[in-house]
Amino acid sequence: MKIIIYGGHGRNKEKEPVKKIEIPVGRIVSIIGQTGSGKTQLINDINCQANRNTITNRKIVFEKLSKNHIALISQHNMFLTDLQVGEFLEI
Repeated sequence: MKIIIYGGHGRNKEKEPVKKIEIPVGRIVSIIGQTGSGKTQLINDINCQANRNTITNRKIVFEKLSKNHIALISQHNMFLTDLQVGEFLEI
């Protein structure tokens, strides 16, 4: 899957560069960073294929779209605390 992320702006309003990212089919990618660095917003922008219509002003374009899913596991999943790991993975 090829994704082009046209720069928007981060929390500090600094402009982001345009990035072209290629993710091989079947590859699992993790986005990591400090608290408040914009990881969740980046994933949300990718998931909704932002078109300068989100808080970051990013534009996300998929050059080649795979049938794989984009998933977000948030730190705020309190409803999952009663599940065993296997149950969570089955969901």
